[in-house]
Amino acid sequence: MITSNSTYAEIEAQKRLDEPGKSGFRGEEPVNEIGEGWGAYNNGLSNCYLILKARAMGFDTLIMGICETDALRQLMSIPESETVMAVIAMAIVTLSRIVLNEGIWMK
Repeated sequence: MITSNSTYAEIEAQKRLDEPGKSGFRGEEPVNEIGEGWGAYNNGLSNCYLILKARAMGFDTLIMGICETDALRQLMSIPESETVMAVIAMAIVTLSRIVLNEGIWMK
């Protein structure tokens, strides 16, 4: 965030972050193993169908934006030749009631 007290270096660093075509990067460094692989960012539609089908089968889902890829590879035996494109947790919720800010919703 640029403020009136920002240094020249901070302003230039922010400009690099704001450059178009830099999705998947923080400055010059990729934020994940996908980097600027634009196909990965179009993966949302297939994720959408997966979570809709999961919900129809009684599962709830959580799409995770950040994951420990190395730990995931080890846990699931994912080879280095494969790219982790999305991590979606699925679970069956068995709560009989959920307390919301506005009151109680009975399932």
